Amino acid sequence: VVMAGWIRAGRLFLTWPAIFAPLLLAPYAWHNRVLSATPMLWQLQEGQTSRFSLAYLEGNLESAWTFFFNFGPHLANSGYLSVLGALATVWALARAWRWARSPCRPPIPPEIFGFAAFAAGVIANLAVIMFYYWSRLDDVIASRFALPICLVLALVMGIFVRACDRWWAPASRLAATGLALWVAGWCIPAIARHTYTSQNLVMQELEWEHEELGRRPGPLLFVTNKSTIPFVLWRIPTVINGVARQRTEQIAYHMKEGTFREVIVAQALRPTSAAGEMGVDPDDLLPNLRLESIAHKRFGARWARLSRVVGIISAPAGKDAGVGDTLAAPPTIGSAPSPVPRP
Repeated sequence: VVMAGWIRAGRLFLTWPAIFAPLLLAPYAWHNRVLSATPMLWQLQEGQTSRFSLAYLEGNLESAWTFFFNFGPHLANSGYLSVLGALATVWALARAWRWARSPCRPPIPPEIFGFAAFAAGVIANLAVIMFYYWSRLDDVIASRFALPICLVLALVMGIFVRACDRWWAPASRLAATGLALWVAGWCIPAIARHTYTSQNLVMQELEWEHEELGRRPGPLLFVTNKSTIPFVLWRIPTVINGVARQRTEQIAYHMKEGTFREVIVAQALRPTSAAGEMGVDPDDLLPNLRLESIAHKRFGARWARLSRVVGIISAPAGKDAGVGDTLAAPPTIGSAPSPVPRP
């Protein structure tokens, strides 16, 4: 967009936003370098080896279609926006084709050029996301990836309706009436059902963990099996369990020095036998920590458990320290508790 402005003006000129804007890419470069070098942060699912792959395309496209053209109350989308936005997009592409084929092309208004440039960036970003392993838009966690394209659809729909006013005056009134009917007939009933909050078990689990942590005397360190972001926003020191597995010595040091009065660990439980016996999910095992259960709760088919660290096993290099689960009497930090069978 900046270069197009230079071409239009016939000279180079730099304002302070133009100088400052490229610096905004530096944090992204740092973040991407750390992320690319740390596969543990990718959160790949079982059997997946890459964040981006052609194998994810078909499923992501099906999910995108389901999301945009869903007319039920279970997804945070807008069928009205999708239908009219699709019509407006077809109209915009037809206008662009006619403009490109015209022998005497009129200049593009600056606001339309800027919008088209950013819309192209949003569309390119959505195309890349379709190759990402966790971008099924009908997933309540991943549906946020659709927000930029929803903004583009809303803007192109507004341009389309305004253009329709030139040959049919009631176009804007008809579009506004349709929007009002959609809000009254679909949006408000969907909100009243509380479908998103009632089915978002991850959010319910996070809120339960937050409440349980609030009852602890603190200061504490929380080891989560989900995301650290909500707890950081709640000003609770948090690391994910993968980091905790690699930092047991540091955890022991801070517990000894009194930095944290407690270390609380979140784990998922799942059936381990036909009799329904429950054990810790293998992804949530912390082999060098001895834990004492303090709370557990069921969320749908998933059991969540909170435990406090009551001991840390110092294993010789190259040997498996075993798995600590519960203790009747908490040992001191660094002691070697009796072995407990792996769940």
